[in-house]
Amino acid sequence: MNKKIRVALVFWVYCAILITFNEFIGLFVSKAFMRVGYIFLMVLFFGTTLDRYNFKVKLSKTDWIVLTYIAYTFFRGLLQLVSGNAIIGTVMTWGQNWIPVCSYFIARDLKDTERKTIEYLFVLLSAISVTMGFLNTKINFLPKEGAFAGGLYADTGNGSLQLRGYSMAGIALITGFICGYSLCLLLNLKIEKKQKIALIVVNLFGCLNSLSRGAVAFVVIAAGIYLLILMPRKKKYILKRKVIDIVMISLIGIAFIAMKIDKITSSKFFGRFFTAGISRTEGSNFYRTEFQHNAFNMFMQSPVFGKGYGFTGYQAISAGVEGTINTESYILSLSISAGIIGLVLFAAVAIKSLIKYDKRFLKYACTVTGMLTWSCMYILLDSDLIGLFYWYCIGALGERKNPNEKNTVLHACGMELD
Repeated sequence: MNKKIRVALVFWVYCAILITFNEFIGLFVSKAFMRVGYIFLMVLFFGTTLDRYNFKVKLSKTDWIVLTYIAYTFFRGLLQLVSGNAIIGTVMTWGQNWIPVCSYFIARDLKDTERKTIEYLFVLLSAISVTMGFLNTKINFLPKEGAFAGGLYADTGNGSLQLRGYSMAGIALITGFICGYSLCLLLNLKIEKKQKIALIVVNLFGCLNSLSRGAVAFVVIAAGIYLLILMPRKKKYILKRKVIDIVMISLIGIAFIAMKIDKITSSKFFGRFFTAGISRTEGSNFYRTEFQHNAFNMFMQSPVFGKGYGFTGYQAISAGVEGTINTESYILSLSISAGIIGLVLFAAVAIKSLIKYDKRFLKYACTVTGMLTWSCMYILLDSDLIGLFYWYCIGALGERKNPNEKNTVLHACGMELD
């Protein structure tokens, strides 16, 4: 294993451990130290990669858009600092916008064996993290600090609050993310069947038990698109046997739901994801509407270049800076911070990656789509570590099996245009 591969794997393994056990590690090591470590490894990887290419790297069109986005967000924040418009949290939120993008280039250059190793470790660590969190609720073997003390409740739509499940990654929201992300990585991860089923079951349990509507929607959207695209497009590929199997399974499922309808509708999952999920008066739904209305008004104050970094998000609110708001939407937060220019560049990278990719990497396209949808209603990417894995998928889409091949969505569906 050469030096470049060693550094790449060390970086990703470190990040996987960090995000799946960050609350637990935080008991012993400061989060600032952990963040410095991951930035150091990122820089080290860049150095070894550039050295391997003798500092001559051929960039694709998507690479240039990504670099333009990095440059814009970097100079937008730098201008804010120079002009004296910086506030508490500016540097952190500024860094969270462009530092994670570097993982695009790291993922861009990974080989299939390296990618399989990284993703298997992530879903395995996620399953272990969830299992430890669940066991702690039963036997309480961890310190009563932070997320380990529980305390985060969700409205189940029937007038009661339900304690949400968590993991060593922290509270329910981050648990929902790591489990949902793991389920997406498992879509076509080639591992032993029994291991795959076990990892799917544990991560699905963690995702549902977190009671995170965004995480569940993320998985449903990503997996749904994945399955729809893989469905055969011509009748000759549909065997009668498969049709009969699908019909029989569907009938059994409908019969089971009919017999258990009372228990299902009274369960915490149904209440959270359906009753409370579609209610405008439910707490988080009501406040999100208000937050996003205020966010749009703030965006209109400086629509082109943005107001700057540090004015939105949980960090801004907790810092107690006057005039800061919570948007509950990463798309709105980015619009306020970097303006239309930043938003357009961010969207251009995603669109360019989604409309042209190798069919082997379909699951990354679906994962990106799911995360973008989630980001409209939650500040999902307002975190350097979570953002890191979003850009990992974007980078994976950037790899080409054959530069001359027509890697389009149509090609991914098994169709070609003359």
